[in-house]
Amino acid sequence: MYLKKLSTLNPVFAAQYESFSPYFVDLDGWHGQPVEGMDLNMGGTQMIQSIRRYTRNEFEADAMIMVGNSMMTQALAQGMQSMQMENAEVKVKVTNIDGYQVSVHHSKADREGVVMVGLSSQNQQGGIFVFHYQGMHAKEGLKTAKKFDWKMIDKEA
Repeated sequence: MYLKKLSTLNPVFAAQYESFSPYFVDLDGWHGQPVEGMDLNMGGTQMIQSIRRYTRNEFEADAMIMVGNSMMTQALAQGMQSMQMENAEVKVKVTNIDGYQVSVHHSKADREGVVMVGLSSQNQQGGIFVFHYQGMHAKEGLKTAKKFDWKMIDKEA
């Protein structure tokens, strides 16, 4: 009886993270896992996170869309508009691509990195697309991240 009362107090909502599933593309040569995620609604704060994991031999990649926290995009927007730093170990680049603030961080020795794209999120809730990769050079990581349709993701966010 107690469980029955709880279920009437907490209605079940469809998982909003699943609405981003169509934007996780199949990557040539990679095996894509089903989309996972979470929906958080706590004290008036709402956040949605969708993730798809990819594997290729011993390498892994993850694509993530997260919306609902305007601090994510503000952090990218308040950063430098353009910056490049490189040494023997890492390469960091912050730039504007197709109207989006993009930050690329790459570890040369590990051939691992992350591409972060600040979504403009017209509805003021904030959003970010993140592509983490292994087994790629920085240019290939960015090229692969561009296979995801940032404009369509932004429209959905």
